[in-house]
Amino acid sequence: MGTVIFPEKCGHAVFDAVSRKRKADKILGILNNRGGIEGRKVLEIGTGSGYMSAHFAKAAGQSGSLSSVDVVDQREVKEGYAFQLVDGVKLPFENETFDVVISNHVIEHVGERNEQSLHLGEIFRVLIKGGFAYLATPNRYKPIEPHYNLPFLGIMPVKIAGFAVSTFGKGNGFEIRSFGPISLNRMAAGAGFSVESAVLEMVALSLNDSALKFLSPIAEALPGVFFRALIPICPSFVIVLKKPA
Repeated sequence: MGTVIFPEKCGHAVFDAVSRKRKADKILGILNNRGGIEGRKVLEIGTGSGYMSAHFAKAAGQSGSLSSVDVVDQREVKEGYAFQLVDGVKLPFENETFDVVISNHVIEHVGERNEQSLHLGEIFRVLIKGGFAYLATPNRYKPIEPHYNLPFLGIMPVKIAGFAVSTFGKGNGFEIRSFGPISLNRMAAGAGFSVESAVLEMVALSLNDSALKFLSPIAEALPGVFFRALIPICPSFVIVLKKPA
């Protein structure tokens, strides 16, 4: 397996403590619907600034634990959890070590489809039987690509997208490999997981945490089929992966 250099080394970590805590709370909201992480052994892939790591560690509590890995140490918060540097997608843990794994906007960074498949395979390997993982990644069809803030990069051929990134001074090339809904679910299922969309849960959590909270009763009154039809065009895909017991 070749070494994969994540674009986080180019500065994609987020250092806004308030936004990181709010994001962590939404992830915990989805995990809480599946039993939560208190008292569980949790792995976070992609530490970034460390704000979310520390928040997850508090949620795991004294009877649980939070381990976090990244390919570069950009942490502003370093206390309360275990951290390890990694080189590529291989995880430095034994089989069936963790109850829960969190991979929040990481898989689009790890390389081409082969490395992404290995990323999912490593998550499957380190999860206990019956364990589950939270995974989120941008929709490749999103009009504005969120890492470089340029339009339609996700659907461009890689060389053309790289040329656009360089031309507009956003970097030295385009290193994001995002998914459509079918390709993501197919790859996750191929790794051995059962796949459940959590997009609608994330939408509900986001509405309740924003100035649009007043829309929540309207959204709840609409039939679920209305929102399920919108999943393929949502800005990000959020899925929960379950390893068979």
